[in-house]
Amino acid sequence: MIEELKQLHIIADPKDKWLYKVLGMINVDPQNATFATQNKDEEVIIVLRKHIINNFPWMITAIILFILPLILYGALSLYDHFINSDALLQGGILSGFNQAYILPLVLFYLLLIVSYAYFKFVHWYFDIFIITNERYISIDFDILRGRTITDIPLTDIIDISEKVLGVFPTLFGYGNIEFKTTSEKLSIVENVPQTVWIRDSLGDLIKYIRHIKVVKSKDNIKPDIIVKRDREEKEKKLPEESIKKEKINPMNPSLITDIVGTAMANKEKKKGGQLSNNNQTKEP
Repeated sequence: MIEELKQLHIIADPKDKWLYKVLGMINVDPQNATFATQNKDEEVIIVLRKHIINNFPWMITAIILFILPLILYGALSLYDHFINSDALLQGGILSGFNQAYILPLVLFYLLLIVSYAYFKFVHWYFDIFIITNERYISIDFDILRGRTITDIPLTDIIDISEKVLGVFPTLFGYGNIEFKTTSEKLSIVENVPQTVWIRDSLGDLIKYIRHIKVVKSKDNIKPDIIVKRDREEKEKKLPEESIKKEKINPMNPSLITDIVGTAMANKEKKKGGQLSNNNQTKEP
């Protein structure tokens, strides 16, 4: 179906398509894309993720946490050297600390930082929005809390709007997509790129799906109308056909009686004619 949508210019490729695809933010017509609750004839048209800049805060945090021990050690060394006369590092406080514990503590600290970064990345990667030819699906994924899935049929979406608020969203080109449903619920797709393209593509797709449903419903109604019309015409012709059948029906009792009576009368006339001929020949 995606080829048909592209030919009709309903779904156009976004600007810088390959860049967004490589960065994992927008994927139009993903090959062999499937999901657990996918219907038989349902096709995945667009897969969206939040803008990659949403990963920058936790990346910066992870970098700061990684270099934080070095910063603290350097600051402590300067303080101890210039102010405390090396009483802390060179004194008996740290010299009595077992050096064998330092490496396990450092590795444990690094493991915490890697786990934090991994959880954040997985949350961004699997927190996706799927648009098919039937519905909109939002998957809010979290390793610790599980996942929340929102499923809305496309034909239930009645209003779509975009919001780009703030300096960073304006500079980097991302924002929120809001749409209302027939049940008057408001759904928000947060921090996605190319908001204008998403709004236009989703709106055109919804119009096209509604048009297809209207055409199919008309096609389903048309045979019923034809059947009803044929039935009415048949009922009109039914009295005429019954009269014709009554005239030519060989099992009609009155018709059989007339035929038998006529045959017997003809037979009697033939017999009477033969007797009169025999009497005429015997008179001389």
